[in-house]
Amino acid sequence: MKELKKIIQKYNTEIMELKFGCEIIFKQKEIEHPATILYKNSAGNYLVNVFDQTTTINKRIILKILGRPITIADVLIALGEYNAEAGNKIISFRNYYPHSLQFEEGGRLLAVWNLKKNLDGQKEKTIKALKKILLNK
Repeated sequence: MKELKKIIQKYNTEIMELKFGCEIIFKQKEIEHPATILYKNSAGNYLVNVFDQTTTINKRIILKILGRPITIADVLIALGEYNAEAGNKIISFRNYYPHSLQFEEGGRLLAVWNLKKNLDGQKEKTIKALKKILLNK
């Protein structure tokens, strides 16, 4: 999954920007904390959500940027960029059932994306299909 996320992040760098929804790891008092950015204030500090509590942190204590959750929009951007680069893959999409999007190649069903979930919540078959397309695996 890590490789798949990296390739999608490559095609849509906005995923890794320090803004609303971006997940980070920061260090405070020698303890590492996972957090989600809520916003950046006028002083350049970040209001973050840590275990359902909010606190303000400075960018200097951010150890790692994990990025925001990857959505279908990010995947569609990556697939579009990949198609433009590769020139040989044509992936089409069709509304499937309510809240689903079907990925097809040459009329052949590859996977179904649940529109209510981000990448981490998709079925293994969908993840495998995306890896096959974007990573040639």
